[in-house]
Amino acid sequence: PGSGVHVKISLGLSNWEVPTVVNMSFENAYKAINDAGLRIGTVSYRDRNDLLPNTVIYQSVPGTTILSIPQPIDLIVSRFNEELEAEE
Repeated sequence: PGSGVHVKISLGLSNWEVPTVVNMSFENAYKAINDAGLRIGTVSYRDRNDLLPNTVIYQSVPGTTILSIPQPIDLIVSRFNEELEAEE
């Protein structure tokens, strides 16, 4: 009897498509990024009374970008500022 043969089949390199999360709620953006196999990096907040609080207004890697190496996606998220509201 001969020796066994081991065969390894590869589907090639993995790629990760970045979801478009601008204008999503932070909660939905978090889920979309995690579902894509990626993770959120730094989250910063900006005062934006013209948007619902916790709306994503910026992502560091544009949506539909294909990554060959996963990287964290930084987000800027809106928050409500009562002082701005009083000035208007």
